[in-house]
Amino acid sequence: MIDVHLISHTHWDREWYLTREQFRLRLVDLVDRVLEMLRADNGYAYFHLDGQTIVLEDYLEIHPENADEIRAHVRSGRLLVGPWYVMPDEFLVSGESLVRNLALGHRIARSFGGSMPVGYLPDLFGHVGQMPQILRQFGLDNAILWRGFGGSQAEYWWESPDGSRVLMMHLPGEGYCNATRIALVPDQMVARTEAVIEREAARSRYGVVLLMNGVDHIEPQDTIPALVSALQARSHRIRHSTLPAYVDAVRAGASSDAASLEVVKGELRSGEQYAPLLPGVLSARTYLKQANARVQNSLERWAEPLSTWAWMLGERYPAAALQYAWKVLLQNHPHDSICGCSIDAVHEENMSRFARAAQVADELIDRASTAIARRVAPAADGKVRVVFFNTSGQARSGVVEGFVDLPFGNAEPHRHVDPEALDAPVVFYDSAATLKRAATAGGQDIPLQVLDITEVVSWVKSRYETPWALHARRVRFAAFVDLPACGFASLDLEVGTAPAAAATGPVTMAERTVENDFLRITVDPTGSAAVFDKRTGKRYESCGELLDEGDVGDEYNYSPPIADRAVTTLDLRNVTVEATVAGPLRGELTVRGSLPVPQAATADRAARADATVDVPVTLRVRLDAGSPCAEWRVTVDNQARDHRLRLLFPTGLRDVEETLSDTAFGTISRPARREPPATIRTEVPVTSYPMQSFVACPVDGGAAVYAEGLNEYEVLLG
Repeated sequence: MIDVHLISHTHWDREWYLTREQFRLRLVDLVDRVLEMLRADNGYAYFHLDGQTIVLEDYLEIHPENADEIRAHVRSGRLLVGPWYVMPDEFLVSGESLVRNLALGHRIARSFGGSMPVGYLPDLFGHVGQMPQILRQFGLDNAILWRGFGGSQAEYWWESPDGSRVLMMHLPGEGYCNATRIALVPDQMVARTEAVIEREAARSRYGVVLLMNGVDHIEPQDTIPALVSALQARSHRIRHSTLPAYVDAVRAGASSDAASLEVVKGELRSGEQYAPLLPGVLSARTYLKQANARVQNSLERWAEPLSTWAWMLGERYPAAALQYAWKVLLQNHPHDSICGCSIDAVHEENMSRFARAAQVADELIDRASTAIARRVAPAADGKVRVVFFNTSGQARSGVVEGFVDLPFGNAEPHRHVDPEALDAPVVFYDSAATLKRAATAGGQDIPLQVLDITEVVSWVKSRYETPWALHARRVRFAAFVDLPACGFASLDLEVGTAPAAAATGPVTMAERTVENDFLRITVDPTGSAAVFDKRTGKRYESCGELLDEGDVGDEYNYSPPIADRAVTTLDLRNVTVEATVAGPLRGELTVRGSLPVPQAATADRAARADATVDVPVTLRVRLDAGSPCAEWRVTVDNQARDHRLRLLFPTGLRDVEETLSDTAFGTISRPARREPPATIRTEVPVTSYPMQSFVACPVDGGAAVYAEGLNEYEVLLG
């Protein structure tokens, strides 16, 4: 007999086509209505708040007086919350962020009475291969999902690369809303429901049917108890149910049939003819992705490790501040936020949150590094001791960059400051002070390069004195340093008024050329760069080339116009190439020009306009001593509409069959080509893929590209 579970729920996009505050008021209406219906106890048994707990915070900020009632319903199992804090995108955030999201969701759900024991992933735009492993670590042995997989059956095993396996329930082609409209017309609701039951029963191996009565932002339907009663009267085995009960029923069926259930392995990023994948969000509003990467890196790689080291030395561990920064960051990780597919006002608020989280992270980094550095013995008179940290578990030797502020005057001349009130003494230098040489703490000279000097107002902050403004020379420098794993290295910088003598070193410059022991980079007058690998004798042409194309798609997908015209680096106007940093440790060539880009799409969006606008472009090509990596920094002042701009690098190969890139807690190989199906029913499959920080051609002679906050790549063949 068919076992039917009717699930009442909402899918709550916290911000999307409305702002967070506009949606919050709708959320208040929804939760108020849910509480009324649960309070009435007229047969309406359960409601699901979309697997998130942030909705509880948003609601209770308006109605804190209802907290106890919500807790009572969560404890009784009638109101289901968690396991997530927010419903994220899995590819645009780090693996650590996914873990923190689930951890915070569980923590909040437990404070209300318990987390829903379901790996609920209803609307995420594909799934990372490590998700079964992550869910298992949180005690979840199941997943309910929709996008990213094209199998038509309802039940599968899903396995991570490490062998972790969860029972996967695949939502129907309609997704999480196959029963949204069944009860809207009373005299048709039984027939409508029976049609859905028949369709879903054909998908289930175990005769367990899931009816999802809900969709984005809708309120509960009070006709559900009557519908259930009417169907029971027609001998249907149906109940107003919960997702955990549905999972239990499927698990019971699978317990005697586990060996024959199909196993799906790894990343789920296909099935476009079953449900849209929406891959264009990987590069929509790239500034969001870049801001997110910066904050994630600050928290994961610097604030937390340095704070731990400072705690080991006796400082207080800033647990609450770190939790706050993570929480603010996670509020930008819902799939409609980090994906960049919402209205402008939403993403303006996203940037404000990124700034807040970054400010906390930066302050914690400064506090922890200062606490550690002050335990390092000071340098001799006339020298400044600086400390560089390496929070990685791997030692490294290479060029590091830093700056020191050399005070030369009081910017508040009428103010008196007691030296005893300062946390550390202030030393004044000559108004022409600079750095002359660098040495290790043991006295061994090391290569030093002054990159630039600017005059600034530097603020001295102390616990017992208000900030004190000083005139200072900010000297930005590069040095070649050996950094131990999970440790630090200190340098002594000699200060003087005469600049360091010009030195030769491993990085040399010639006209439009920079080279070190590994690479030679030459930029031609058009702005195109070639990289010669001295180790292999291989030459990579047209590195860092710009490719601008029309885009008449939407916020979710790229779509080329029928008639397009590409604009490339070869079209740059008024090109200049100059050596802006000239060794001996770092060399940099700067290319400036303007790209004549079509102003917008034509009115019918079939082509690009004939009129063009100049888009100023600056490309900085950098090479450091001892590094086999060439670095590009690209700045674009966008003046055009309806286009996408890509940066191209040669693979160094005649043909590429697969790529290797990083993903949450691992790496993944993907095919360079995907053959489209003969008939496109829903969405055209694309050959662009997500990356966290790198993509490589994993064969001899292939190249690798590393990037921060650029999450989409594609291999262009031919």
